[in-house]
Amino acid sequence: SGKRYPIMLTLLKRLQMEDLEGKNVILLGDFNAQKTSDNASKLARQGSEYIKLIENNRFVEILKDEKKEPIETYYDSKNNAFRYDHIFFRKGSTNNFNVLIKKYLPEVNEDKNKWISDHRGIMIEVTGGVIEDTYNDI
Repeated sequence: SGKRYPIMLTLLKRLQMEDLEGKNVILLGDFNAQKTSDNASKLARQGSEYIKLIENNRFVEILKDEKKEPIETYYDSKNNAFRYDHIFFRKGSTNNFNVLIKKYLPEVNEDKNKWISDHRGIMIEVTGGVIEDTYNDI
């Protein structure tokens, strides 16, 4: 529901706090939002505004494919596909830190009736640094 967006704005305020400056930050999850609103619901379009706010705070979305085209991660009951799950990265002062998407699970061509969820998982690889445990401060 649209009730999630005030919570998301609280998270965004936390990400802007001084103690996270200069630190590598990975932000990932089900945002129930996509950048384009061609076939998105009203709530998803509202969520796309939130994604813009994240990107305005120096976060870059991590995409797997070379063309940098969105890969669908959610399928509704009519099998319409959307990109509602995202991984954003804001590079800190550690220059060699990197985040890559390894793969999406399950594969799209697998029988969707056997999926555990209507969302696909995203496996990432983090290299070159350490992420500090700051979630207890939120």
